[in-house]
Amino acid sequence: HCHKQEVLVVAIGKCVLRIDTTKVGKGEVYSAEEPLKCPVDKLIGGVQFVGKHDEEVTDLSMCQWMTTRLVSASKDGTIKIWDDRKPLPLFVLRPHDGQPVNSVTFLTAPHRPDHIILITAGPQNREVKIWALASEEGWLLPSDAESWQCTQTLDLKSSAETRVEVAFFNQVVDLSQAGLLLLANAKKNAIYAVHLEYGPNPVATQMDYIAEFTVT
Repeated sequence: HCHKQEVLVVAIGKCVLRIDTTKVGKGEVYSAEEPLKCPVDKLIGGVQFVGKHDEEVTDLSMCQWMTTRLVSASKDGTIKIWDDRKPLPLFVLRPHDGQPVNSVTFLTAPHRPDHIILITAGPQNREVKIWALASEEGWLLPSDAESWQCTQTLDLKSSAETRVEVAFFNQVVDLSQAGLLLLANAKKNAIYAVHLEYGPNPVATQMDYIAEFTVT
């Protein structure tokens, strides 16, 4: 959780759970050798069911400004934005034409907490997209998928001379305060830094350059 370190949000298979560590295990006896058991279909106190996908959840991100808002990505080709106080997602989006979504993250502009965008990445994190709401008001209200628009797409490909497929990115990390998106490529021992230029509003935010760094 962005502001409550005692709260964890986790994905177990197709399910998204919210865990309040201050409430879990109250009155129970447990240890490292005998940990608490919590079946997904029979949750214990302190563990809240947020929602589920049709296939395995691949990534989660919490909004730093509206901390009840959570986005999940899945192999079923969807992302879902949840409000942890409501049983159904606020909306469902298929950002990569139904292909599995590997990564999703909320990004908030420094010094502008209401300047929020979504970053999604498809299979192997090769196709990266920026999504923004058409209006600021739409963000504050439960909205549908049509309210979001893709403002930019970065399509990463292997060069024509390469025999082996190297457009493979096993890790994506966002550094919103620095305006950077980092992609790691274990096959090439490289890290790619994509710079984000925050515009005057979310729709104007753009990826404006990419730099490659080789690691040993």
